[in-house]
Amino acid sequence: MCPLDTINPEQSLDENDIIIERSLPLCNSKEKIIIVVDIAEDENFTSFKLNNNSHKPLHMMKHAIELFLNSKYLINQKHEYALVILNENNAIWLSEFTNNISDVISALQNIGSCNAEDIFDLNTLFDIILENVEIPGECDLEEMLIPPPYVVRTVLFYGRSYTVPKLRKTKDIQKLLESPYYTFDVLMTHEPVDIDNNCNKIFKILQNLDRKGFAYFFPVSRDVKTLYDSVGKLLAHPLQRPIQKLANYNIEDIKI
Repeated sequence: MCPLDTINPEQSLDENDIIIERSLPLCNSKEKIIIVVDIAEDENFTSFKLNNNSHKPLHMMKHAIELFLNSKYLINQKHEYALVILNENNAIWLSEFTNNISDVISALQNIGSCNAEDIFDLNTLFDIILENVEIPGECDLEEMLIPPPYVVRTVLFYGRSYTVPKLRKTKDIQKLLESPYYTFDVLMTHEPVDIDNNCNKIFKILQNLDRKGFAYFFPVSRDVKTLYDSVGKLLAHPLQRPIQKLANYNIEDIKI
């Protein structure tokens, strides 16, 4: 059971749930990963606590993303990363795809914060993705047995607890979200849940963006361990990981 101050992601597997099967090969194809960083700060935000020190949510998010980039680079140096920021009310494509993580980290560290507004238009994010990214073309079932040249994944690091995201699903956005070569993951850092904020509502909206059942969603209150654990789980390749409800992170003893 989730603590009262955290979001319940409703990820427990029900006996009536349909187990989704992939149609693509389980291979480590090159990833083009779009790191989307929400730089807006809520008014009177709660800080993370680490080693008796207080840290702003954006600072901790940057550090977590840096860990993600360094760890992902060790797994496969061919993966490429682009950086996008969400300011008060729109998205900005900050850096082009590159496998030089030092450039991405440098751009990340130079990002400042801004104030949050009541509503964020997610169309600005998807419009900029569609402008800058080419998804591998559709193919028939037989061709889908061949590993794609690359897959595209957006990892949204959303940090607002009051700003409700809005999305008008155009045909192009719907096609993007339904593509087998595209994944939309979310890590949401948030204030302790209470009746005055919109944490659960926001998370549900972001969860509902995934219609294929393969995306990962992590709500993180102001807990450093949960933040790092969640980032570690995002390292898994979209074509090689199970659906989130079936993921098992327990380490078992292997008898030889």
